[in-house]
Amino acid sequence: MNRFDAVLFDLDGTLLYTLADIAAAVNGALREMRRPERTVTEIRSMVGNGAKMLITRALGPGQEALVDDTLAVYARLYAAHAQEHVTPYAGIPELLDALHERGIRTACVTNKDHTDAAPMLQKFFGERISHVEGRKPGRPTKPAPDAVYDALKALGADPSRALCRRFRRGQRNGEKCLASLRPLRLGILGPRQIRELRRAGDHKCPGGAITICVRSICRTSFFSSRARSSSRV
Repeated sequence: MNRFDAVLFDLDGTLLYTLADIAAAVNGALREMRRPERTVTEIRSMVGNGAKMLITRALGPGQEALVDDTLAVYARLYAAHAQEHVTPYAGIPELLDALHERGIRTACVTNKDHTDAAPMLQKFFGERISHVEGRKPGRPTKPAPDAVYDALKALGADPSRALCRRFRRGQRNGEKCLASLRPLRLGILGPRQIRELRRAGDHKCPGGAITICVRSICRTSFFSSRARSSSRV
């Protein structure tokens, strides 16, 4: 019997490397608006709370009046070039195959617009991802848990038997680095601190995290209820 019924993933920086296309669109929009460009390292630190927050951060303080126009330019550029340099992280297709073979449902919950996220995931992973929850109008973005609730409901998964997977900040290779797996009651995605999640309303999020290697997931019985407990970090 599986220890978990469902595993939820973030998208950018977790399933897919998308930073190059995001950075190109951000800097293209900044150039059109005659604002200073940003380094890729700077843009990496700005990603994670949706496109509008990304552009707000890229423009910098005191530029609120330019946000909407710059966002429109960014959206146009990103839509035209969103998948030019996108690649799955090494080990991710194998990980998804291993979950599928074990009958474990998967979902991606992301702050990327749903209209961008869904076709991108379909292109690279097909049916390996059972459900997608991207940003939708009127619904709070992560770290608020609303989208995760919707994903769990769509999967028919018990939140107490769901697992959220993310890479630790700065880790980029699924074969070589450790994946941080957080056992969930409310399903939380992305590199967020517990205190930040609680401020967003997730008061039941446990504090522990399981650390294992992606390659180990694929070749061991990690998801079996009989598997030994992994170390906590």
